[in-house]
Amino acid sequence: MNKEEWLLENSDSESDCIYKDDQNYQINWFEKIAENYKLEIDYVGFHYSKSVRFPVVIYTLKNGALIYVRNNLYNIECIYKGSPIKLNPCDFYHHESFEWYYEQLNRAKQYHTLGKESDTTDYSNLDWYITWSGNKLIKDKNGYLIVPRLYLEGISRVISTKSIIPYSENSELFGWSVSNFNDLKDQIQFIITSLSNINFNKTNKPKEIFNNANSQSRNSKTI
Repeated sequence: MNKEEWLLENSDSESDCIYKDDQNYQINWFEKIAENYKLEIDYVGFHYSKSVRFPVVIYTLKNGALIYVRNNLYNIECIYKGSPIKLNPCDFYHHESFEWYYEQLNRAKQYHTLGKESDTTDYSNLDWYITWSGNKLIKDKNGYLIVPRLYLEGISRVISTKSIIPYSENSELFGWSVSNFNDLKDQIQFIITSLSNINFNKTNKPKEIFNNANSQSRNSKTI
C-alpha cells in the first residue's frame, strides 16, 4: 500500500503519545529516500515502539532486489534480499580492534566465574560473544565486525529469516542496523552502485568476447 493508505489504517494522530509525530517524520524520510533513488516503495506492515505504530517498508530496486526497513526509534533495522553483491562490510557493521576484543573476552570470563568454581563457556570460537552480548562477531585482518541481532517485529510478518544475518559476497540475504536515516541513505547508495556494477559487467561481457574475437580475426588476416 502507499503512505496515504497506511496512515488511514494506522494513524495515531488522536493519541496522547509524545512520539506520535514521529510517524510522519519516518514516512517523510522513507519517501525522500525512495524519491532520491527512484525506488518503488511499499508500506507492508507496522510495528510498535513507544506505544505508537510505525511503518515497515520495502524498497524495490530496479533489478528486483528488495530492502526491508523499519525504524524503532533506537535504530533503523534493514534486510537486503536479492542478487549477491560486493560491498565493504565496514560500511554496514561497526568495527572494533583486537584490543577491544580481548577486553570483552576478559570481562566475559570474569563475569562467568563470579560465584562459580569454574567457567564452562567455550571460548575456542566466537560464539561466546552471542551469549555475552546478543550480537555476532566476524574477524577480519584489522579486528572484528559486530553483526547486530535484529528485532524484526513487522518485518517478520512479510519475510521469514533469522535475527542475525551476516553479510557475505555469496549471500542473497543479509541484515544490518544503522543509527540514522542519512547513514541509511548512504548504505542504499552503496547497494545500488554495487548492483549497477554487476549489471554493467554482465552487459559488457559478451561484447568484450566479441571484440576479442574480431581482434584475433584481424590479426590472423594480417599474418
